[in-house]
Amino acid sequence: MKRQQLTAFLLRHNRIFPGRKTWSRAHVRWLCEQRFEHPAHQIVLQEYRHTIDDAETRLDRLEGQLAEVVPQWSMAPVVEAFQAMRGVGFLAAVIFVAEVGDVRRFESPSQLMGYLGLVPSERSTGDRVRRGGITKAGNRRARWVLIEGAWTYRMPARVGRTLQARLDGLPKAVRDIAWKAQTRLCGRYRRLTAAGKKPCLVTGGGPRDGGLPVGDRPAGGAAHGGERRLGPTAIPAHRWRRSHGGEPSGELCGRHPSTPADR
Repeated sequence: MKRQQLTAFLLRHNRIFPGRKTWSRAHVRWLCEQRFEHPAHQIVLQEYRHTIDDAETRLDRLEGQLAEVVPQWSMAPVVEAFQAMRGVGFLAAVIFVAEVGDVRRFESPSQLMGYLGLVPSERSTGDRVRRGGITKAGNRRARWVLIEGAWTYRMPARVGRTLQARLDGLPKAVRDIAWKAQTRLCGRYRRLTAAGKKPCLVTGGGPRDGGLPVGDRPAGGAAHGGERRLGPTAIPAHRWRRSHGGEPSGELCGRHPSTPADR
């Protein structure tokens, strides 16, 4: 929040960072070089910077305390296993496990996505089906970390230095599952965006597509009532034929082999 306020303050005074990435070392140096003629403007700039520095110090302190406590937690092995997934670091894994608990208590991925509010809203009357954006009715913290992590799958599948450090020491079965899930989700992102889906819908889930967080274990085959499913979102087959022509492809029907990684 304070970062956004500082950026907006600088923008109002036509101070635009010429570099590529904000809040990098180059950006911090650029902030230190900013000077205003009016003393009040300079005070506002310094106060924003001090607030941001204090917040970053507090976050680093809290994350260090979590790193000391988590190894003694009964769910520590689950936290380590989740970090094998691309886009899921230590903090994201801790938040997800703390908010959701044991995912085995959910009977299906669709039920989990409903708990997280990642299923599309619906206003239906009779034979008419209307679907809107995601409900956002579930746990917002877990939903946030999933959507933020899903953005990493827009890039080609690979194991970078940071991810490799998290994979070291994990069982081979966990590493294989994580790699299989990464290749499938990266491919799914490319296919959905190539089909015209907006990136925000692909990552966050929305009408007619389950999104990447939902794609961890797509529902397979035909659903009840002659409906085709992509993640938790049901698309009646007759509606697909009317709007697209032909039968939905197996990819869009969610016909993927389920793996333990996808639970």
